[in-house]
Amino acid sequence: MDDALNTSGALAVLLELAKGLQREGNRLVNEGQTQWVNWIRTAIADLTQQHQTARQQRDFITANDIRDQLAAAGVTVAAQPGRAVRWHRQ
Repeated sequence: MDDALNTSGALAVLLELAKGLQREGNRLVNEGQTQWVNWIRTAIADLTQQHQTARQQRDFITANDIRDQLAAAGVTVAAQPGRAVRWHRQ
């Protein structure tokens, strides 16, 4: 190509611009994933709290329904007497 167009310089500028955009895109994706994970953890914590409350009130039908909903989402609830309800992914 003709050096009068400074093609190599233009390509270098475009490459740097692309790198910056990719870094920014990666940052935004990471932040979005972090927010999504936090939302999921909060939702699971709320459901496990509802599960524990239902068990304490001896409302086993509701407790079982909540446990089944969590299981369908791939979450196992471990309720132990005298201890906080714990959960983990299947």
